[in-house]
Amino acid sequence: MDTLQNLAIKAKNGDSGSYSELLKLSSSTIRPFLNNKIFQKSDVDDVLQEILISVHKSFSTYEADKNFKSWLFSIVNYRLIDYFRKQKKRSQDVTFSEWEEKPILVEDTLEDEKGELMRLMKLLPEKQFTVLKYLKLEDMSVRKVSILMGISESNVKVIAHRAIKALKKMVNK
Repeated sequence: MDTLQNLAIKAKNGDSGSYSELLKLSSSTIRPFLNNKIFQKSDVDDVLQEILISVHKSFSTYEADKNFKSWLFSIVNYRLIDYFRKQKKRSQDVTFSEWEEKPILVEDTLEDEKGELMRLMKLLPEKQFTVLKYLKLEDMSVRKVSILMGISESNVKVIAHRAIKALKKMVNK
């Protein structure tokens, strides 16, 4: 029988020292699990506290002949589900004004970047420009570009590779 189980049985029989130790050991058992599940590390302590409160409130329902760790992790599971639901709702409720006074709209930023990309692409040789335009901006397949331009698929890939390499050089200057 493991330590958690022994402490749970003693706590169930009224040993307050064992109950206190059970909560401490449960906490150190749960924390690494939560660290792997919760992205926001600042939320781990809050979720752990919620779990320990739930354990305390429902300890009277624990049956000493059952596996304590399974019982404990069922509570952990429910609290994690609650946490992720709250996170999802919170992310849906966030508005731009909560982040900053004057938001930068993603669409505006993308349009600026697209314009800069087009300016750089126009500096490429015509064939490279055309291949990239069809592949990346018009989202055509290599096969379709090959047929449209009258060149082999492998040639389309080589031209695209060289064009991207040239664009990278331009950006790094």
